[in-house]
Amino acid sequence: MRGANSTFSSRSKDQNTASRVQCDMQPLRFLFAVDTPWTERLGVPRVSIELSRQLIARGHQVDHFSIDNLTPPITGKLRAHFTTALFQRAMRQHIQKNGGRYDVIQAEHNLLIFPRKSYQFDGVLIAKSNGLRHFYSEFQDGREREMRRLSGERGSLMGNMIRAIATRCAGGMTGSADRSFQCADQVHLLNDDELTFVRDRLGHGSKCHLIPNGLTDEFAAELEASADESARGASIVIAVLGTWCVRKGRLELPDIFRRVKERLSGARLRLIGTHAESQEILPSFASEDRLAIQVIPQFDSAELPGLLRDVRVGLFPSYVEGFPLGLLEMHAAKLPVVAWAVAGVRGQCQDSLSRNLVPCGDILGTVSRLIELLNASGHDYHVVSEACRGSANQFRWKRTAQLFLEAIVGHPNSQRTKTNATIQ
Repeated sequence: MRGANSTFSSRSKDQNTASRVQCDMQPLRFLFAVDTPWTERLGVPRVSIELSRQLIARGHQVDHFSIDNLTPPITGKLRAHFTTALFQRAMRQHIQKNGGRYDVIQAEHNLLIFPRKSYQFDGVLIAKSNGLRHFYSEFQDGREREMRRLSGERGSLMGNMIRAIATRCAGGMTGSADRSFQCADQVHLLNDDELTFVRDRLGHGSKCHLIPNGLTDEFAAELEASADESARGASIVIAVLGTWCVRKGRLELPDIFRRVKERLSGARLRLIGTHAESQEILPSFASEDRLAIQVIPQFDSAELPGLLRDVRVGLFPSYVEGFPLGLLEMHAAKLPVVAWAVAGVRGQCQDSLSRNLVPCGDILGTVSRLIELLNASGHDYHVVSEACRGSANQFRWKRTAQLFLEAIVGHPNSQRTKTNATIQ
């Protein structure tokens, strides 16, 4: 199998040729549903927000239904465990009441757990992946469980029981996705691994469409402009962009950084967007390494170019992903990134960037490639940086929106669309 998003990569190249297909249609009315707050600070809603902007710019109408819309709001620690189950039911009621206002409704792929007819909606119903739950479940039930056992982070018996009950009430980890795929008219997936699994192994065939994430042209340009070759040439700063959690390498990062510092004593580590404070993170590292670590729990998107300006190498040690925007943003900033070779990552590290891929959990391999890039000559580093920029250029929200619209145009349930395919 080629890289995780190779289908989109080749299609993007086609769209840059004279054969790009444009869809002429009447304005459509969309509803996006997410069981999170509607904020760009979180990855799942951010994807829908960015796509919304592209659709609005094309003249379409977009509304959203999120956890912020629930009345009464979900409060209390116990009730919070049942957020998804409560949202699934509230979302169905909202669609039953308001579905006639929309042509297309897109919901996260664990939310459509009821029979299709119960939604009383005759438009196009989309189940959207933001990281396939089957892949996440495999990690949680296997590698993560063993890692937590070895580290003593098993959680309390009562807490684990409550989480298990809440998951069952929401349809189950993979069961909710299976029921959503069955319910939906279309399934939108982020990478080739997801597409192959849902289309072929789960048997959903022509329902499935590859719709990856992207960047806006403006933000990509800001990230690229932030690449200061002189600052990076003298830098030994490593950046990790993402939440501080087991899935994203929290248990391995202290060992990785310790080994890097043994070979390059002046190395620095910048943890960006951890959603955890320094006092929670630093005790995990060796005492002699803590002064070399900078923790940035939260940041605005506008701050990211500055945070990456003097970074020499990125690190993305994640066990499971859908289509990581953090990796894409670092590549857009012309920043070489050592990443673990998983679905959603492989498609951003094709061709010459495949050297930056390391097997999941391979600490020695990760350290070795980090050292190579930290010590790379100016010419070699420039070549890799340009390859990163080239990879990032394949993924833009404009292209994502085009693929999204092409997927729904002509669907039998989309009565307000019309296609006039024109060859430009």
